[in-house]
Amino acid sequence: MKKESKDALLVTALIAGISVSGFLGYREVFLDGVEDLPERVCDATVDNSIAARVLPDTRKVTVQTSQGRPGDDIIFSCSLTTEEESILFARAEMMKSSQESWRNYHADNKDGKPIDLAGGIEATSWPRDATIYIPCTPPYPEGGAGSQPYALTVTAGMFSESRASGDELRQAIVDIGFQVAERAYEVAECKEETDFPPRPPRTVASR
Repeated sequence: MKKESKDALLVTALIAGISVSGFLGYREVFLDGVEDLPERVCDATVDNSIAARVLPDTRKVTVQTSQGRPGDDIIFSCSLTTEEESILFARAEMMKSSQESWRNYHADNKDGKPIDLAGGIEATSWPRDATIYIPCTPPYPEGGAGSQPYALTVTAGMFSESRASGDELRQAIVDIGFQVAERAYEVAECKEETDFPPRPPRTVASR
């Protein structure tokens, strides 16, 4: 599936609020816009300063949070949608994927900037989205020795009008991606002991 088609399907799912068995999910509506958001949103996972940096002025912001369980396909997602349907989001999925196959999948998009990280985590940033790869074997993996490795893959992005652009927008998208990634890593109960950076990595430093 092409990246553009995958992104379009993801946005459709976020807007529709698809219900997945086993998920704990909820929506909150803030009628004073971004200024009315609590200090941290999406079950205290995401700092509201990220939304303030990129979401345009609006009368209403809808915050949607979904959380799965160890072994689920979708582990955690957070989306902030303005009344005019500008969307800032991040979504963590569990899948079988090696680092090599993950890199190859995204290699065709030439605008991507790899971000330097340690501990097996990889990330790539584009002008309006980002992806993160975290090795993560669930508590009860399927398949025997030699099977494809498991990973948490996080997709984050900004759709439609945004307040920020350029490096500022890239950084905000990476920030929300890593905050959701850390929460998803805890929810998924990964067997690996992965150390996340003390703060989301800087996208400008990857040039």
